[in-house]
Amino acid sequence: MTIWAKHAGRHAKWLGIAILIGLLLGVASASDAADVNPLQPADTSSPRASLQGFIEAVDNIYLGTKDVLEEYGRSDRLYLIRRSRNQKV
Repeated sequence: MTIWAKHAGRHAKWLGIAILIGLLLGVASASDAADVNPLQPADTSSPRASLQGFIEAVDNIYLGTKDVLEEYGRSDRLYLIRRSRNQKV
């Protein structure tokens, strides 16, 4: 394995992590179209309710991006393909 190949593998790993973080931050504030009131603020009446709302949001993001990230991880592409970038979460 050449030095370039080692660096490319390392860069691909960091790129994947950066994409995951970007998706988590970018989609965290997005709401589902199926919500009755998509502008309804999160329940912050107690620490438990705040944490529950955060966990639900992260779970929804994970479920929406899991397949895209797995497909990207199996591929040897440097960037996501257009279909994956345009996929709604």
